[in-house]
Amino acid sequence: MAWGALETDETSRLSRAAAAAHAAAGDDRNALRMRAIASWGTAELTEEVKAELRQALEVLAQGPRDRGYAEVAIALANVQIFRGESAADAAAQLEDGLEAAEASGDEALISRGLTLKGVQMMWAGRPVEAAALFTFALETAQAAGNTYAILQSYGNLVDHLLTSDAPSALDRAFEGVAQAKRLGNRSALQTLLSNQWLGLLFAGRWQEVDEQTRTQLQEQDFGDVHVRLALLHAWRGDTAAAAEEVELTRPGFSETNLQDREILGAAQATVLHALGRPQEAIDAARPVLDYDAGIRREAYRVALPAAVEAALELGQVDEAELMLGRILGRGPGDAPPFLRAQLTRFRARVRWARGDHGRDVESDLRSAVAQLEDLGYPYWAALARYDLAMVLADAGEVGAADREAASVLEIASPLGAAPLLGKTQSLRDRLSATVTASADARPRRLLARLRAPVPDGADGPGGPGGRSRGARHDRPRPR
Repeated sequence: MAWGALETDETSRLSRAAAAAHAAAGDDRNALRMRAIASWGTAELTEEVKAELRQALEVLAQGPRDRGYAEVAIALANVQIFRGESAADAAAQLEDGLEAAEASGDEALISRGLTLKGVQMMWAGRPVEAAALFTFALETAQAAGNTYAILQSYGNLVDHLLTSDAPSALDRAFEGVAQAKRLGNRSALQTLLSNQWLGLLFAGRWQEVDEQTRTQLQEQDFGDVHVRLALLHAWRGDTAAAAEEVELTRPGFSETNLQDREILGAAQATVLHALGRPQEAIDAARPVLDYDAGIRREAYRVALPAAVEAALELGQVDEAELMLGRILGRGPGDAPPFLRAQLTRFRARVRWARGDHGRDVESDLRSAVAQLEDLGYPYWAALARYDLAMVLADAGEVGAADREAASVLEIASPLGAAPLLGKTQSLRDRLSATVTASADARPRRLLARLRAPVPDGADGPGGPGGRSRGARHDRPRPR
């Protein structure tokens, strides 16, 4: 989860108190600035907050474009970006704020502005620029010694690394969490822990997530704990607990924040699919998949597999292919490895569902398994391997299908992925029954052939002339 507004209600209260103090001292300019920042600090990105920031900016613009002007301009850009408003308008507002921040020489403000620009680049499908901006923003914040900007930069950098499947993502996530704990910033810690838990879930370190979230709930309860537990419970098959966690997430998330809405929507789609309600899962995922903000978003990578799986279960093959269409034609710089692997996997399943039972389907599924294993995502690799086992079973390759299913069980068992374990074991049972039935039928078929009358001169079981090996002849054998 990237940083949207790290300010807490307590920060907002203190900002309003500071605004009152400035007003009492006759410093109307700083009073106006602090009231605007206090409104932003509520983390509710409402029209009222945006209007207050815009009004403050208009008044501040009548004086020097100083640090105060830059702070409010960047705050307004933040609201526009995370409300999901016009990218062009938000970009223009952000540039205005960054220009003023650079003129003021405030490195912490520059860092915050660069971080927001990195978010825009990431959503625009320009990940290399995003990574450079996030990295430089972190270095700038560290040079300035501004803890707020440091943690903001960490949150966005880790989010970018996770959604890009970068090998360094988890290491950076642990670094950010350690920094937030050391600095005592509980608000930033929520975001950074959320990133860390998502990375651990994808890496198959489910027990760590289980233990860490339980510990966290004893220290501080917040929405991101529940949204991550919703995914964990859904993938483990505890659907009642998963549904409860979705509901517990709602009070901690804001309807006015685009990212909050998307992350909750993706979790809800995953849980609805686990509950066996595929059409509702598609409906929950649709706003996430349809929003035009690029595909390097954590909500997108969670929602897409659940929605495509649900569509295929309903026989909505065209719908499944339509969902995959946004990834088609995107190069490695735009579509991250995880989504490319899912595209390979699900396009193979779409072809199979349409009756294309060629070897290319098997080959693509093996490729998807290899890609997901290379990424270190065992659960997703096991799902692709299950798909492969099903295709092999349908093709009558019982031995190969059973070997793949055995591998799935080996991976899914330590995770406790009960739904995957259950359907894989059912597949193995069916394969075993097929082998047993075939073995029982073989002697009966042979006996029937041996007992069948053989016409004179016809080829019988033993070869030409109808002579069976070891058959007796009327003429005595010479001794």
